[in-house]
Amino acid sequence: MMNAVEVSKQFIKPNDITGALLSLYAVAVIVFSPSLFQLFQDWLASPEYGHGILVTGIAVYLVWRRRNLTSHLELKPDALGLVYLIVTLLFYLFSLLGDLKVGKYYAFVCALIAIACTLGGWRLVRALAFPLILLFFSIPLHPFFINHLTSDLQLISSSIGVWFIHLMGIPALQEGNVINMGDFALLVEEACSGLRYLLPLTSIALIVGYYYRGAKITRIGIFLSAIPITVFMNSLRIAVTGFLIKYFGEEVADGFLHDFEGWFVFVVSCCLLGLLLVVLAVFNGRRLSVSDNFVVADAYAPGEKNNAAPSFLYKALLGCILVGGLAVDVVWYMKHEVIPQRNMFDRFPLSIAQRDLYPDVIEDRLLQILKVDDYFIGDYLARGQLPINLYMAYYNSQTEGSLIHSPADCIPAGGWEILESRQIRLDDLGFDGAGNRAIIEKSGQQLLVYFWVNQQGKNFASEAEVYRSLILRSIVHSRTDATLIRVYVPVTDLADSEAQLRDFITALSGQVDNYLPR
Repeated sequence: MMNAVEVSKQFIKPNDITGALLSLYAVAVIVFSPSLFQLFQDWLASPEYGHGILVTGIAVYLVWRRRNLTSHLELKPDALGLVYLIVTLLFYLFSLLGDLKVGKYYAFVCALIAIACTLGGWRLVRALAFPLILLFFSIPLHPFFINHLTSDLQLISSSIGVWFIHLMGIPALQEGNVINMGDFALLVEEACSGLRYLLPLTSIALIVGYYYRGAKITRIGIFLSAIPITVFMNSLRIAVTGFLIKYFGEEVADGFLHDFEGWFVFVVSCCLLGLLLVVLAVFNGRRLSVSDNFVVADAYAPGEKNNAAPSFLYKALLGCILVGGLAVDVVWYMKHEVIPQRNMFDRFPLSIAQRDLYPDVIEDRLLQILKVDDYFIGDYLARGQLPINLYMAYYNSQTEGSLIHSPADCIPAGGWEILESRQIRLDDLGFDGAGNRAIIEKSGQQLLVYFWVNQQGKNFASEAEVYRSLILRSIVHSRTDATLIRVYVPVTDLADSEAQLRDFITALSGQVDNYLPR
């Protein structure tokens, strides 16, 4: 009777490219396991990315189905793939030290591509391209894109939702993400942006479009159709929710019915994608069968060729993954994030520039979205002067789920129109760096707003600069703390309003040292 080692040698033979590929992929999974375990936790915790488990399973199955492709293709091993793998491992190290969670996941997929390139050249990479691309669709988007995409989807869905509400004969007024319907206001929150439908439906549309029998433009159209379908269905859900609240009470917006609506919307979205395929079949004169509309046969049947994996390349890949990958993991485990000491905002001065503080609070619902570690908000008032509102949001650690929300996204969401926006220097106001200056308007009221991010003594205006600095400081100083500062004043006479605001910010710069760590 053969032992387990002999069985494994017959099942996966390193001297065969197929066996070498699968065995090296297994080693890569082990080496990247700390990050992959974190990815699995993200799938379980996030409604937007729960489909990642299914998509990854499909990708693994497709790689397994194509295990005989090396017997069909003329493969040319490429030693340059080793260079790609080394670069990938360096990027993996950079992502770990810089707390770039998405980068860690991308590095794993890129390592799989580098392994395939080394063993079989770009022909093997092209043969495995689709399942590897599917893996990218299982990876959560970076919060930088999530924040912008969510904000855009919220506004679009709110606008179309109001249109549907008007079709129902119900008066409604939209102010950003808030829909006023007379005796109540419907808030379209981030969770209602439609992103949790868009991402899984896009993955499904990608698979359907890839196997569809048709011109490339048609297959691309099937993939892109997930976007309008999602926006349409999410907007309709918002309208139906508003209708139910108006006539049946606010309790219908929570609990089982709310969750059931979500599942129902996704199922109907899939049905609409299926309806599109039916329309295409009728238009092309095809029968409504899988075989007529989809390529279902294995594209790579076994042949007579026997491509052998060069022994030195296999050993070089194995050593590079084990030594390089494990060394990266050791460096990561040795890293400890530094949380600086600071005074909490509850000790912040009650008087600045001869103005007295009237404090405010943020709702718990919004705090769960912002994920701040400490915050300050309130109006500083003085007799005969315009009120000045100060908001500061401090983050001890900007992990991937708690990055700073830019006011540039939040302002339109609140129904404000940005009339003017530009970057300014803050040096003459006592802050080192740049900030943003904007004039916004809603219902005839105008505000002059200054906002910027204070990151360990430096001030930044653009999100790109903030994130570049965040990664660099995480690597060099093991710190990711930062503070968003936003100050605004009502606009009466613009010159007078701006003079008062700038005087206040100058006075503020001398008060923040103990609260904003350098």
